[in-house]
Amino acid sequence: MNSREEIELSEYQFTLCKLFSEESAKTQQRIEFGEISTGQRSIAEVTRDNLIGKMAEAAICSMLWSDFGLRIPVNYDVYPRGEYDDEDIRINGWSIDVKATRSGRFLLLEDHKIRFRLAEQKLPDVIAVCRVPWDRVSDVPAGRSVELVGCVSISRLLNPKTKCVSRLSSGQFIPNTLCRLQSSSYCMDFAYLTDMRRSIELMLSHKRRNTT
Repeated sequence: MNSREEIELSEYQFTLCKLFSEESAKTQQRIEFGEISTGQRSIAEVTRDNLIGKMAEAAICSMLWSDFGLRIPVNYDVYPRGEYDDEDIRINGWSIDVKATRSGRFLLLEDHKIRFRLAEQKLPDVIAVCRVPWDRVSDVPAGRSVELVGCVSISRLLNPKTKCVSRLSSGQFIPNTLCRLQSSSYCMDFAYLTDMRRSIELMLSHKRRNTT
């Protein structure tokens, strides 16, 4: 069972996330990972996406401290254009990428991002999924809360035998929506994600083996 909870960021945390999103948007490529098949994003879109992602990262780090005693600082560094961090969070040797959305019920992981991470040998072990309540009229967060949705291992997500994961092509509709995908993606319903706390407990009890 995937039990979800919401984390309320402090005003200070939220301000740091906003400042990061505004500054990082100035140096970030508007075409993600150099994928020319996707549409170019505006500065406002990049800022919005960065804010959602950083709020999710801050929420998970807050939960790790309050519930597990793990002090993992949020990375607010702004990198030069074309440079990225290795992962968002690392627990007991496991690398975690945080994926955040404003709405919806599906994890979408684009093929080109996977190829990019594979080429850089920086494919994460786990994807942690969050949802940030959003005021679509004003196009701003609807408060400072973040929903911790769940996790999935990258090996499960990419395994062709995983029945709850589908491959969607560019131009196809996201399930149960009228939104078309800009890029081919792996798609997984949130209902099949593993509970985030349970995933963290497993990572803490099983140190990742170095396979290199």
